[in-house]
Amino acid sequence: MRTRVRAAAFGIILLAGLAACGGGGVAVVIPDVPFLAFIGPTPNEPVVLPGVSFTPGGAVDQADSTLSLTHDADLDLVGLSISTPDSSVSFGASEIACTGSGACTAADATSRALVMSPSDLGWNYQTFGVWKKDLTAPGFQAGAISAGAITPSVALPVGITNAVFEGRARGFFINPTGTLFNTDADMSAITNFSSRNIQFSTINTFIADPNTPSLPTPAQELNLTGVWNYNLGTSQFSGDVASVNGMLGSASGRFYGPNAEEIGGIYSLTGSGATLFGGFGGKR
Repeated sequence: MRTRVRAAAFGIILLAGLAACGGGGVAVVIPDVPFLAFIGPTPNEPVVLPGVSFTPGGAVDQADSTLSLTHDADLDLVGLSISTPDSSVSFGASEIACTGSGACTAADATSRALVMSPSDLGWNYQTFGVWKKDLTAPGFQAGAISAGAITPSVALPVGITNAVFEGRARGFFINPTGTLFNTDADMSAITNFSSRNIQFSTINTFIADPNTPSLPTPAQELNLTGVWNYNLGTSQFSGDVASVNGMLGSASGRFYGPNAEEIGGIYSLTGSGATLFGGFGGKR
């Protein structure tokens, strides 16, 4: 058992199997409850978070992506599913390992995923993940998702001009020769809620061979910057993003929590034959 802050189930969809009853059965349905926060989890019931996702070769999806997390009574992650229009993965307890430092990895014979543990990072309203699928095929599917309780647009602060969100960014880098690396970085999003402006950046980027993730090497050339704006009446944002080494792309994200306590999103960049994509999340 690992020590964590209380992480909780909001947004539960659970269809129980038929229970034997006199030769018949009754379908038990636990209703869909909107995800509100990671507080007071119900053991072994999936928490389903609506998300925004990206898959290379596909489009950014704002409506039909979900991240499902299941914890046991000890608050250990025992179920993980990511569902998007273009790619989906699912893992059980025996396929998931959490380090206690913020990252949970999952793997089977053909798929890999990494999801940030909200409780380990002190997040209460969102998290993000990345995945790879069909690893034994000539090519493979991959993607990133940010998911959580979206801030109602009417609840966005308007008088705060220097809100500093800090957290993590994780993803994949595919170099010009086609070699894939995991990426890990610290992220910051300085937000002016009056002008609806976000200054995004990552620092301390490292890359690692997926087969030896405990041996990362610095890759400061993959640090990111972006200046984004969002419209009045929405808690969703998007904009351009660039890396130090000149890769260019875009990012999409959302404010999360009752009053924009947290932020999260996804990004994708290309340049000089290389690709970089992933997700980020943080709190203020």
